[in-house]
Amino acid sequence: RQVEYPGMFRPCTLGSLLSNLAVGKSGLSADAGVDMHLIGLARERAMEVIEVESMESQMQLLTGFPPEVQEYLLRSGLEVEAAAAGMRALYDAWKVGDMETLAGLGETVPDEAMDEAEKAALDLYNTGLITERNKLMSDAAEDFLTEGRRVFYVVGAMHMVGGDGIVQQLADRGYSVRRV
Repeated sequence: RQVEYPGMFRPCTLGSLLSNLAVGKSGLSADAGVDMHLIGLARERAMEVIEVESMESQMQLLTGFPPEVQEYLLRSGLEVEAAAAGMRALYDAWKVGDMETLAGLGETVPDEAMDEAEKAALDLYNTGLITERNKLMSDAAEDFLTEGRRVFYVVGAMHMVGGDGIVQQLADRGYSVRRV
């Protein structure tokens, strides 16, 4: 069946609104994230800020997912309390530098109650949202390195950890990477 979603009522847009609700319930604030803080400090010091990916590209990614992925995300977004607890756990692990827990939290795995279509949608979502973006971000970081540019590179915590995270990808390319 084909469902048309006008403009702002696409499932991914509604899912984003639910995600914002979960952030609020978690006691955290998207406006108080480390990335926003560091960007603010850079701008105060008139330092150049380069976007590796724009908000527009992120929205294109989300709206570009097939309807079954968007609908899965909307259904899972309805579990606001669980999402809020997950965000809080992510923050707590990040705060103490627990990379193993962060990597585990980043692995959205299918549960037994999911049918094959939902599992396929989840796999497509994980590939697009994390794996493919990690490759693009790793390529951008390597470009800065090969150009000899000194940059302070800021990305979300989930892009740093795991076997396909930016840190591992750069290490696999021969770079020495260490956490500071």
